[in-house]
Amino acid sequence: MVKVKIRIEAWSYVDPWARYHGKSIDEPLASNFWETQKDKIIGINPYGRPRFTHEQEVDLPPGDHYVEYSNSSISELPWHAEIYVNGELKASGTVYRGKSLRASFTVAPEEIPEVPTPAMPSWWPWLALGLGAVGVATVGAVVAYQEAQKRK
Repeated sequence: MVKVKIRIEAWSYVDPWARYHGKSIDEPLASNFWETQKDKIIGINPYGRPRFTHEQEVDLPPGDHYVEYSNSSISELPWHAEIYVNGELKASGTVYRGKSLRASFTVAPEEIPEVPTPAMPSWWPWLALGLGAVGVATVGAVVAYQEAQKRK
């Protein structure tokens, strides 16, 4: 999964009413989402303040995705909206009930940095052989000592 930051900014110069705002990811947003998809409601702007901003960080698998945004306004009182993904503007347009804005984007796989394997010094094999010889000699000495102890 890759973390993706989604930001929605919306405003209207003509709509004074409070409105429901909705967002969906990789799923269509119904024209009456505030009644049929209550889990898609992301907020309500107050009466007299026709501006709305929403920001969320989500985990998504690599691949193609989309975000849909809409609100409960009517076509006679449209809103303008912009959808940003990881700070990049992906969609801009007019929004009202039944007319959502969709932003498509692709999530790249997260790159895992390679940890370099340390280079072995040129003298390493000789050290390993030397330690091996010391080990064999040590084991041989221990066995010889144990045999001598048994003979006593």
